[in-house]
Amino acid sequence: MRRNTSYFYLTLVLCFNLISCVYPVKETGSDSKRSVDINKIAVIPLFTKPEYRNAIPVERNRFLTSELYHEMNNKIKGITIVALGSSTEEFMTLKEENPGLGYVNLALEVGRNLNSDAILIGNISAFREREGGELGTPSPASVAFEVQLLNPVSGVKIWEVYYAETQEDLFQNVTKIGKFFKRKGKWVTANQLAKEGVVDVVDNLAAFLGQP
Repeated sequence: MRRNTSYFYLTLVLCFNLISCVYPVKETGSDSKRSVDINKIAVIPLFTKPEYRNAIPVERNRFLTSELYHEMNNKIKGITIVALGSSTEEFMTLKEENPGLGYVNLALEVGRNLNSDAILIGNISAFREREGGELGTPSPASVAFEVQLLNPVSGVKIWEVYYAETQEDLFQNVTKIGKFFKRKGKWVTANQLAKEGVVDVVDNLAAFLGQP
Protein backbone atom coordinates (compact mmCIF):
# COMPACT_ATOMS: atom_id res chain seq x y z
CA MET A 1 0.00 0.00 0.00
CA ARG A 2 2.83 2.40 0.90
CA ARG A 3 4.55 1.68 -2.41
CA ASN A 4 1.34 2.41 -4.36
CA THR A 5 0.88 5.65 -2.44
CA SER A 6 4.47 6.68 -3.18
CA TYR A 7 3.98 5.99 -6.88
CA PHE A 8 0.79 8.09 -6.83
CA TYR A 9 2.53 11.13 -5.35
CA LEU A 10 5.54 10.69 -7.62
CA THR A 11 3.18 10.66 -10.63
CA LEU A 12 1.55 13.89 -9.43
CA VAL A 13 4.94 15.59 -9.07
CA LEU A 14 6.02 14.48 -12.54
CA CYS A 15 2.73 15.66 -14.04
CA PHE A 16 3.15 19.02 -12.33
CA ASN A 17 6.69 19.47 -13.63
CA LEU A 18 5.66 18.52 -17.16
CA ILE A 19 2.55 20.66 -17.54
CA SER A 20 2.99 23.62 -15.21
CA CYS A 21 4.38 25.67 -18.12
CA VAL A 22 1.79 24.58 -20.69
CA TYR A 23 -0.88 27.14 -21.59
CA PRO A 24 -4.19 26.74 -23.46
CA VAL A 25 -2.87 29.07 -26.16
CA LYS A 26 -2.46 28.40 -29.86
CA GLU A 27 0.02 30.79 -31.47
CA THR A 28 1.20 31.44 -35.00
CA GLY A 29 3.77 33.94 -36.19
CA SER A 30 5.33 35.00 -39.45
CA ASP A 31 8.57 36.36 -40.75
CA SER A 32 6.83 39.72 -41.28
CA LYS A 33 8.17 40.99 -37.97
CA ARG A 34 11.72 40.70 -39.27
CA SER A 35 10.92 43.04 -42.16
CA VAL A 36 8.94 45.53 -40.05
CA ASP A 37 10.62 47.60 -37.36
CA ILE A 38 8.01 47.66 -34.60
CA ASN A 39 8.51 50.65 -32.35
CA LYS A 40 4.88 51.63 -31.75
CA ILE A 41 1.74 49.51 -31.24
CA ALA A 42 -1.85 50.72 -31.05
CA VAL A 43 -4.34 48.55 -29.14
CA ILE A 44 -7.74 48.56 -30.85
CA PRO A 45 -10.92 47.82 -28.84
CA LEU A 46 -11.82 44.14 -29.09
CA PHE A 47 -15.17 43.23 -30.61
CA THR A 48 -17.65 40.37 -30.44
CA LYS A 49 -18.78 38.62 -33.58
CA PRO A 50 -22.53 39.00 -34.31
CA GLU A 51 -23.32 35.36 -33.53
CA TYR A 52 -22.01 35.77 -29.96
CA ARG A 53 -23.29 39.25 -29.08
CA ASN A 54 -26.43 38.08 -27.29
CA ALA A 55 -24.34 35.99 -24.90
CA ILE A 56 -21.46 38.43 -24.31
CA PRO A 57 -22.16 41.90 -22.83
CA VAL A 58 -20.25 44.76 -24.46
CA GLU A 59 -18.54 45.60 -21.16
CA ARG A 60 -16.60 42.35 -21.50
CA ASN A 61 -14.95 43.80 -24.63
CA ARG A 62 -13.88 46.87 -22.70
CA PHE A 63 -12.62 44.75 -19.81
CA LEU A 64 -10.46 42.49 -21.98
CA THR A 65 -9.15 45.39 -24.06
CA SER A 66 -8.13 47.27 -20.91
CA GLU A 67 -6.46 44.19 -19.40
CA LEU A 68 -4.48 43.55 -22.60
CA TYR A 69 -3.36 47.17 -22.79
CA HIS A 70 -2.17 47.33 -19.18
CA GLU A 71 -0.40 43.95 -19.39
CA MET A 72 1.38 45.06 -22.57
CA ASN A 73 2.43 48.32 -20.90
CA ASN A 74 3.87 46.39 -17.98
CA LYS A 75 5.73 43.71 -19.94
CA ILE A 76 6.68 45.03 -23.37
CA LYS A 77 9.71 47.28 -23.08
CA GLY A 78 11.36 49.52 -25.66
CA ILE A 79 8.16 49.69 -27.71
CA THR A 80 5.63 52.50 -27.35
CA ILE A 81 2.09 51.34 -26.60
CA VAL A 82 -0.28 54.08 -27.75
CA ALA A 83 -2.48 55.33 -24.92
CA LEU A 84 -5.67 53.28 -24.95
CA GLY A 85 -7.79 56.40 -24.66
CA SER A 86 -6.26 57.79 -27.85
CA SER A 87 -6.68 54.63 -29.93
CA THR A 88 -10.22 54.08 -28.64
CA GLU A 89 -11.26 57.66 -29.36
CA GLU A 90 -9.80 57.49 -32.87
CA PHE A 91 -11.55 54.16 -33.50
CA MET A 92 -14.95 55.42 -32.32
CA THR A 93 -14.63 58.63 -34.35
CA LEU A 94 -13.80 56.73 -37.53
CA LYS A 95 -16.59 54.26 -36.86
CA GLU A 96 -19.12 57.07 -36.56
CA GLU A 97 -17.84 58.76 -39.71
CA ASN A 98 -17.69 55.48 -41.69
CA PRO A 99 -20.61 53.28 -40.55
CA GLY A 100 -20.18 50.92 -43.50
CA LEU A 101 -16.50 50.21 -42.87
CA GLY A 102 -15.69 46.85 -41.28
CA TYR A 103 -13.82 46.34 -38.01
CA VAL A 104 -10.46 45.37 -39.51
CA ASN A 105 -10.41 48.23 -42.02
CA LEU A 106 -11.32 50.70 -39.28
CA ALA A 107 -8.52 49.31 -37.11
CA LEU A 108 -5.98 49.60 -39.94
CA GLU A 109 -7.02 53.22 -40.50
CA VAL A 110 -6.56 53.94 -36.79
CA GLY A 111 -3.06 52.51 -36.94
CA ARG A 112 -2.14 54.65 -39.94
CA ASN A 113 -3.63 57.80 -38.40
CA LEU A 114 -1.67 57.24 -35.19
CA ASN A 115 1.56 56.45 -37.07
CA SER A 116 1.77 52.99 -35.51
CA ASP A 117 4.02 50.24 -36.80
CA ALA A 118 1.50 47.59 -35.72
CA ILE A 119 -2.01 47.32 -34.36
CA LEU A 120 -3.38 44.76 -31.92
CA ILE A 121 -6.94 43.67 -32.71
CA GLY A 122 -9.09 40.84 -31.41
CA ASN A 123 -12.46 39.24 -30.92
CA ILE A 124 -14.22 37.40 -28.11
CA SER A 125 -16.14 34.19 -28.74
CA ALA A 126 -16.89 33.09 -25.16
CA PHE A 127 -17.17 34.82 -21.80
CA ARG A 128 -19.40 32.73 -19.54
CA GLU A 129 -19.59 33.39 -15.82
CA ARG A 130 -19.48 30.50 -13.36
CA GLU A 131 -22.60 29.46 -11.49
CA GLY A 132 -22.35 28.99 -7.75
CA GLY A 133 -19.34 30.01 -5.67
CA GLU A 134 -15.60 29.41 -5.44
CA LEU A 135 -16.04 26.15 -3.50
CA GLY A 136 -18.47 24.51 -5.90
CA THR A 137 -20.17 25.16 -9.22
CA PRO A 138 -22.51 23.26 -11.54
CA SER A 139 -21.26 25.36 -14.47
CA PRO A 140 -17.67 26.73 -14.41
CA ALA A 141 -16.37 29.90 -16.05
CA SER A 142 -15.39 29.76 -19.71
CA VAL A 143 -13.43 32.29 -21.78
CA ALA A 144 -12.22 32.30 -25.40
CA PHE A 145 -10.71 35.10 -27.44
CA GLU A 146 -8.38 35.67 -30.39
CA VAL A 147 -5.77 38.40 -30.77
CA GLN A 148 -3.84 39.45 -33.88
CA LEU A 149 -0.99 41.84 -34.61
CA LEU A 150 -1.29 43.51 -38.03
CA ASN A 151 0.82 45.83 -40.15
CA PRO A 152 -1.48 48.89 -40.59
CA VAL A 153 0.06 49.83 -43.95
CA SER A 154 -0.10 46.47 -45.72
CA GLY A 155 -2.72 44.78 -43.57
CA VAL A 156 -0.44 41.75 -43.29
CA LYS A 157 -0.91 39.56 -40.22
CA ILE A 158 2.32 39.56 -38.23
CA TRP A 159 1.29 37.33 -35.33
CA GLU A 160 -1.84 35.81 -33.83
CA VAL A 161 -2.84 33.81 -30.79
CA TYR A 162 -6.01 32.06 -29.69
CA TYR A 163 -6.82 31.50 -26.02
CA ALA A 164 -9.63 29.28 -24.78
CA GLU A 165 -10.26 27.67 -21.41
CA THR A 166 -13.17 26.30 -19.46
CA GLN A 167 -12.16 25.57 -15.88
CA GLU A 168 -12.24 21.86 -15.13
CA ASP A 169 -12.28 19.81 -11.97
CA LEU A 170 -8.90 18.20 -11.25
CA PHE A 171 -10.55 14.78 -11.44
CA GLN A 172 -11.76 15.60 -14.96
CA ASN A 173 -8.32 16.56 -16.21
CA VAL A 174 -5.20 15.80 -14.16
CA THR A 175 -3.06 17.87 -16.55
CA LYS A 176 -4.63 20.95 -14.93
CA ILE A 177 -2.90 20.19 -11.62
CA GLY A 178 -0.55 23.21 -11.95
CA LYS A 179 -3.44 25.62 -12.29
CA PHE A 180 -5.40 23.77 -9.62
CA PHE A 181 -2.71 24.59 -7.04
CA LYS A 182 -2.25 28.12 -8.40
CA ARG A 183 -5.98 28.77 -7.92
CA LYS A 184 -5.81 27.16 -4.46
CA GLY A 185 -8.38 24.57 -5.49
CA LYS A 186 -11.10 27.19 -6.00
CA TRP A 187 -13.47 27.86 -8.88
CA VAL A 188 -12.55 31.21 -10.45
CA THR A 189 -14.79 33.86 -12.00
CA ALA A 190 -14.85 34.60 -15.73
CA ASN A 191 -12.89 37.82 -15.11
CA GLN A 192 -10.20 35.90 -13.22
CA LEU A 193 -9.99 33.33 -16.00
CA ALA A 194 -9.76 36.11 -18.59
CA LYS A 195 -6.94 37.79 -16.68
CA GLU A 196 -5.00 34.51 -16.67
CA GLY A 197 -5.54 34.33 -20.43
CA VAL A 198 -4.32 37.88 -20.93
CA VAL A 199 -1.10 37.12 -19.04
CA ASP A 200 -0.49 34.04 -21.22
CA VAL A 201 -1.24 35.95 -24.44
CA VAL A 202 1.00 38.92 -23.63
CA ASP A 203 3.80 36.58 -22.53
CA ASN A 204 3.55 34.93 -25.98
CA LEU A 205 3.55 38.32 -27.71
CA ALA A 206 6.53 39.53 -25.69
CA ALA A 207 8.47 36.40 -26.62
CA PHE A 208 7.60 36.85 -30.29
CA LEU A 209 8.81 40.46 -30.16
CA GLY A 210 12.11 39.28 -28.69
CA GLN A 211 11.54 40.74 -25.24
CA PRO A 212 14.07 39.61 -22.62
